Amino acid sequence: MLIIRGLLLAVDGFVFVFMPAALLPVLLRRQPDVNRRFVWWGAGTFLISLLPALFLSSLARQILQPDDGFAAQALVALIGALINGVLIVGAQYLLLRWRKPEPAMSPATGLSVGLGVGVVTQVFVGFAHIGAGLRLLFFRDTSTPGLAALAAIPIGLLSLQLLAELVNRAVIFVVNGGLGYMVGKSLVGRRGLLWLAISLYAAFTFTFQLIQLGLAEQEILASVLSVLLAVVVGGLILRWLLTMSTVEAKPSKKREKAKKKR
Repeated sequence: MLIIRGLLLAVDGFVFVFMPAALLPVLLRRQPDVNRRFVWWGAGTFLISLLPALFLSSLARQILQPDDGFAAQALVALIGALINGVLIVGAQYLLLRWRKPEPAMSPATGLSVGLGVGVVTQVFVGFAHIGAGLRLLFFRDTSTPGLAALAAIPIGLLSLQLLAELVNRAVIFVVNGGLGYMVGKSLVGRRGLLWLAISLYAAFTFTFQLIQLGLAEQEILASVLSVLLAVVVGGLILRWLLTMSTVEAKPSKKREKAKKKR
């Protein structure tokens, strides 16, 4: 049975890592003129902003020193989600302000940056699954507590957890694209969208952490709820992105003349 578990983990890991490559053309097909290098700018921005976000979240946990109670753990999770939202979404905004895309292309460029954030978010989970799967598959190694736990978990539950993580990975990719679109939109006169994007990032992160905290002893129910919530949220945002215009309409000549007269 170790071979089956190892194969499941390894396949899941590869799908987990490379899934964004399949979704990226779908989300960028309606804006062929956008510079797709901004996807990698977004990935780099996330990695840079992740370090201070992890440091501040860890510092908050050390200051609060929460007990094992649900309320204390939820408070720490909320503070961490807010810190991540401010730093990660704020870093995307600073990147776009620095690179200064054309106003008409700001939403599409923000979308590309957000998708770049989604590419690398949790990507190391996929690499960990690949490594663990190969060790179980070829070496039947259960020498570490993590590998021993994977070897002992029922295959049905393991499959459900891996499916939940794949769905969550796809949804995180789509959600970050939507948030990036909002950040790009905020550069062309809608500043409130920046704070809305920060709030939504924090709420999305906190909601899934809350499910895991509240149902820590009911793994199957937690996985099912996570999948259902991810499918609903991801589906709505994907539909919105595929129907929303990502290129700002250029002002007409009459409006430009009116502005000059003023």
